Amino acid sequence: MQSGLARSVVRFAAFAIVVLIALFLRYPSQFLDPSIGTESLTFHVRQFAEDGFASLLYPVNGYLITVSRLFDVLALAISPYAAPLFASAFANAYTVLILFAVWRAPTRLRSPLLCALAPLFIPIQPEPFAVSLYSFWWSAVGLALTLFWVAGRSRTWDIAAIVLAVTGALSSPMGIVYGPLFMARWLRDRTQFNFALMVAVAAPSIIQLAIILATDGAATHPGRTFPVTGIIRETLGYFVPVLAPFSPRADLAYTVIGFLFGSALVAAAAAQTKRFDFFFWILVLLVAGAAAAYLMRIGTDVAHPLLSGGRYFMLPFIFLSWLVLYLIAEMPGWLRAGSIAAIAFSWVLATPYTMWRTHDPLPWASHIRLCKEHGDVQIVGQFFGNADAVWRTSVTQAGCRFMVGLNPLNRLIEPYVPELFAARTAPYEGGQLSSALVIAAHGWSPDGFYSMDVVASLPDDIRAFGSHIGGDAATGDLVLEFGHEPGEPTVFLMLVGPGEREALLELEYPDGSVRTMTPASRVPGWIKLEIFSHQTGVHRLTVRDIGSGWGEWAALAFASPERRGTN
Repeated sequence: MQSGLARSVVRFAAFAIVVLIALFLRYPSQFLDPSIGTESLTFHVRQFAEDGFASLLYPVNGYLITVSRLFDVLALAISPYAAPLFASAFANAYTVLILFAVWRAPTRLRSPLLCALAPLFIPIQPEPFAVSLYSFWWSAVGLALTLFWVAGRSRTWDIAAIVLAVTGALSSPMGIVYGPLFMARWLRDRTQFNFALMVAVAAPSIIQLAIILATDGAATHPGRTFPVTGIIRETLGYFVPVLAPFSPRADLAYTVIGFLFGSALVAAAAAQTKRFDFFFWILVLLVAGAAAAYLMRIGTDVAHPLLSGGRYFMLPFIFLSWLVLYLIAEMPGWLRAGSIAAIAFSWVLATPYTMWRTHDPLPWASHIRLCKEHGDVQIVGQFFGNADAVWRTSVTQAGCRFMVGLNPLNRLIEPYVPELFAARTAPYEGGQLSSALVIAAHGWSPDGFYSMDVVASLPDDIRAFGSHIGGDAATGDLVLEFGHEPGEPTVFLMLVGPGEREALLELEYPDGSVRTMTPASRVPGWIKLEIFSHQTGVHRLTVRDIGSGWGEWAALAFASPERRGTN
């Protein structure tokens, strides 16, 4: 007994190591510098800060993604300062457990070890890997796995199947799509287990459907189309990525590849007509259902597995890999090995797009500390991976204090959270501005930018510098020096023109350290820019206009130290 348990532990540990290495290779930055972004920030973080644990019941974009929200909420409850680390750890552990179940659970899948490893290498962007938000996609994999379950081998595994079914249906709308398959499984076998499995999927799916119908969960991409060539290309052709996505006539080539690959699957199936069992058709319908789900939402030619929206191809490609392995399992050894090698080689060709995703570091913990100490701020998270194109959401000071106060250990962590140069922005409604001394104005001038009527409305003791100097877009730096005392913000005004980016702010502290950030400034008219620092003394602020839009410009207003008689 003990030796068997030891072997099981070693087997699981070895498998977990392999999975974690693969996840690291796909998205190393999520291991080295974990992040939270996009809908996790907008829905999970903000709603937990506002409504606490009740937010676990809230939908995201029109349906429940319970597993994803649970991981983010638990991470925030443990420590908002380290929430990205815990959320990523939960996501990775969940992925390991789902794939271990694919390998070791009693199912009708053929080549189960390869079925467990294939999802780690499917040719899509790395965005669904090691990210808590996308854990609900992995829950759909666990849900689908239970369709192949062989009951009665182990009570533990049978309970695990019910858990996978319930969590999968509560975390993904795919329970609605695959519900008829669970009914078909019960009608075929008429066992108590399959009836329980059907109910375990049906009950949460009814809840999901009600939420979808009551919200915007059924919203679709405007102008979606469904050309046959596009469907063949996206559901079959991109699975064998032998060409770079920007190759000449790539769309036509991948349509042909998809037709040839689909023909090969039909030929392989026709050669095994006696193997057309119930589970073969389940796999076919899993692929079709997953493809139909994303096509009905966005249509064709909107997402690309290697370029944008790779998550939409995750389920179709995973189930397609299972179908391929199911078909070739009965082939002669040389043909089976050759088929696997050919597909694997095409996946290797796509590694420049599927591996080694990185993102710029963002001062998450410092934003939480700033929010707790100084009031409402915008927390930033990952979007495209670039520090100058981040995802933001507003969190109140009360919300940040609530999250930090859940765990007394946060008081021990807080002194080690680095101070942040952060700027809180809000519409300007009057009030005194801080004074600053202009040190340099490369490409900036007091009267060289648009909206001078707005500038004219400022008080006489306010100076305004703008970066517009003609041409397509403004560039250059404005360098200011100002005194600062901890506890009170330094207040300037900021105005940004119709460019593609916002101005980049760089603050040099009295101790010589330098930090940068891009404040939110996309509101009409002047906004109040409040700068916080924990250091006393002269600070140097550089406002760098990095916009590239036509006619883009930026402006900054502050009190004049010369007119106030200060230096």
